[in-house]
Amino acid sequence: MRGNKILGWSIQNIKDLIAMAKGRGESSLLDVFNKYALISGRKPYSVRNFYYKLCELYENNAEIRQVLNNNGIKLNVDSFHFSNAETERLMRAVLDNTDRKSVRQKCLELANGDMKLMIRYQNKYRNTLKNDAELVEKVIASLNSQDKSTRLIKKNNISVMPVLREKEVSNKDIEALFWGLVRLVKKSAEEDIDATLRREAEFANTALQNSLIDLRRKEVLINELREQNVELKNKLKRIESALERSQEQMIGHMATISSLANGSKIDELKKFLETLGIAEKFVNN
Repeated sequence: MRGNKILGWSIQNIKDLIAMAKGRGESSLLDVFNKYALISGRKPYSVRNFYYKLCELYENNAEIRQVLNNNGIKLNVDSFHFSNAETERLMRAVLDNTDRKSVRQKCLELANGDMKLMIRYQNKYRNTLKNDAELVEKVIASLNSQDKSTRLIKKNNISVMPVLREKEVSNKDIEALFWGLVRLVKKSAEEDIDATLRREAEFANTALQNSLIDLRRKEVLINELREQNVELKNKLKRIESALERSQEQMIGHMATISSLANGSKIDELKKFLETLGIAEKFVNN
């Protein structure tokens, strides 16, 4: 916190966002984030991240909580995240088990793929199961009245089956209970397999990306070596040509020297040797 700003937001900006969130009515927080983003020119995910971080700071940082309270900004963190209507919509969506999707899959769909928001939905669902049995029963009754399949409610990892209203348990009830447990075990196994496959797919994808990067680096290195090889070959050819010319020139000089020496033409030989010396100095210079 610097000056009168919190995480880069002014107190007035914070007041505007909180007022909009508290007065949202039946709208979701995502709608609030998108609306405030249009008004402020910020990105929706930036607004969302600040909102949840502010709630976290309000709950855990006494200094920031005092600053907010002194400016008339008070947050009820437990109830502020979800309105009653949002909570009921969440419970209805997750408890409806017609499509046989896991709680995690349902929450991820509701969050539009946002992992942090998915975790918040999942935690809210579990807290509601634990603390608001009346709402859970209301939603299940509503879904049953629409002939929709509802999710088995788990408490302490034990499935709680619907209470049988008949005085005696019939063979049909026992059979239904048995097949319900079979479906539950099968679904749990399928979810474990799906999670394992996802982890393996992510690992394989990462390994493939690393391999492609490594191959690209090797390809660049190979191209560089090829260019260097072509340059060395050309240089070698130039050296070989120069060497051949030097050999031919040397043979010519030796023949001339031999001819002059055998003919006892000492003066001409001396002049020729002097010429070679001059020529050599000229070449060296």
